[in-house]
Amino acid sequence: MKALGIICEYNPLHSGHIYHIQEALRISNTDCIIAVMSGDYVQRGEPAILDKYTRTQIALDCGIDFVVELPTYYALSSAECFAEGALSICHALHVEHICFGSECNHIDKLQTIASFLTNDSTAYKNTLKTYLALGNSFAKSRSMAVTDILGEDYGKILEEPNNILGMEYIKAILKNNFDIKPLTIMRAGNGYHNNSDKGLYLSASGIREALKKKTPIDSYIPASTLQSIETYKNQSKDKNFIHADDFSSLLWFQLSNILFEAESRQYQSAKELALPVKNHFIQHMMRFIDVTPELAASIYNHTIKWHMGSCNYSFSSFAESIKTKNYALSRIKRILFRIILGFDKEKSTLYNTLPYIKILGFNQKGRAYLKSVKKSVSIPIVTKTADYKDLLFMDIHAANIYNDVYKMQHDISILNDYIQPGNMSSRLFRKENT
Repeated sequence: MKALGIICEYNPLHSGHIYHIQEALRISNTDCIIAVMSGDYVQRGEPAILDKYTRTQIALDCGIDFVVELPTYYALSSAECFAEGALSICHALHVEHICFGSECNHIDKLQTIASFLTNDSTAYKNTLKTYLALGNSFAKSRSMAVTDILGEDYGKILEEPNNILGMEYIKAILKNNFDIKPLTIMRAGNGYHNNSDKGLYLSASGIREALKKKTPIDSYIPASTLQSIETYKNQSKDKNFIHADDFSSLLWFQLSNILFEAESRQYQSAKELALPVKNHFIQHMMRFIDVTPELAASIYNHTIKWHMGSCNYSFSSFAESIKTKNYALSRIKRILFRIILGFDKEKSTLYNTLPYIKILGFNQKGRAYLKSVKKSVSIPIVTKTADYKDLLFMDIHAANIYNDVYKMQHDISILNDYIQPGNMSSRLFRKENT
């Protein structure tokens, strides 16, 4: 059997995704579709509005044969790291093709850019440094550097989010010499960042915005998604879905603990006394990936404001307060979620190499494919969480936090990773005391 890989979040799965699944299967001429899907947290630095098992069932209902979880470490990472993790899983499962949506729909140009950036030439490095030194963000500096060296057509490609992610997929293939052929199709409907509730195909952002406004979306989502949404609404008494601001108290709790540790360290010894609390706080914050001294200082300043009561932040307003033109909001939010979850650099060393493949669900075709490749897969294939809890401890913790917040906000319990759904058609929500 030949397998096609789709890297996704399905937050939630909508009509544009159905189009992508159907087109990807057509142009790849493969037998089985494997979805590498973010779990309970997504790459823009937010919780998924529906839990990973519910989204898995929707995917299986809509044409996917086999769903594998992208570990939380990768899901809450930069586009480069996100792509590296997803492609490593595809490679381990002997996927022959991946297919992604893009704004440019030009695989040759994306491959040219990916090859150029993988080579990391001196001319590119110097040009990139020049634009970074002028205060531009990394994404903008990279686009400008590519424009200077390859031409305006190539630089413009890197201004669109799906082009960037597709290019990172190709970079991961080239960098690791994976035997995977990339394919792309034109993204249909509204763009990634477009949260409009009107159009031929709404983006996932548009669907989420429509759900907030309680705007009808029946024509934009498949029946399986609609059923899951209606089930949720009935069980939660029509409350809104889970959002980043539902984690505000957890963010405050973690930042308060870090501040407390910084204050207590002042009194440990005369040597420690020479450093102010702010320096200790910054040192602690530097334990987290992607945090610079400047960003750590900004987090400290706003934590003090929060602590002193001069600002009553939510997760979203705190993220906005520390955002600068050098730090995209999604990058800030990913960092804040890593702080909430306690995912520091030391814990993240587990993912220097891909440690496991966590299966979320499959149909009969997916089962057959797994059976055909299982003996040749060199890393653990996890079908029962309890057997690999030492490897999965970060994902288990992340899922437990997500489930606890869901329960606190909406009085809905979600089956945890130790309780396998068994029959994927079973409902994965449980009302408390039922």
